[in-house]
Amino acid sequence: MNKNKMKSYLYKSENFIIIGLILGIVFGIFFIHLSRDTSLDYNVWLSAGKQDNYTLNSYVRFKYTHPDRYIEGKWLIKQVACREGDLLERYGDYFTCNGKNIVKALHIDKNGNPLIQFEYNGIIPKGYYFLTGTHDRSYDSRYFGLIYHSEIDERVFPLRSLLW
Repeated sequence: MNKNKMKSYLYKSENFIIIGLILGIVFGIFFIHLSRDTSLDYNVWLSAGKQDNYTLNSYVRFKYTHPDRYIEGKWLIKQVACREGDLLERYGDYFTCNGKNIVKALHIDKNGNPLIQFEYNGIIPKGYYFLTGTHDRSYDSRYFGLIYHSEIDERVFPLRSLLW
């Protein structure tokens, strides 16, 4: 490959991103996480590290350490659906954030067992987040409640959406 073709190849935006990601992974700047969780639309995630706060719709990775028959001790990736200072309300089976429907809670799990639903109406306290998956059967904050900032390990980006 001649020098001009090589420069052209390297400067195409998608190639530049791919090469940058590969170099970042090799040198330990970025980390890749694989997820078997079907509650989100993606399975390969790029680590962005711990942040001071997380914006709506950002994805976060955390280890759930509270007693829970479904997820205790597991690493999870969920999306921020409502955050500190936002008004989280529940109307019947629906949760809203600042008046916008965000998720519907189910009464039974996939095996027919009853699900305990999170009960909350009010302003989300400082440092807390309401996290959800995109799948209607996602096990998330509608059942386990708010997650505190210190419990979140890092922000992650779906790798597929960065590349294509």
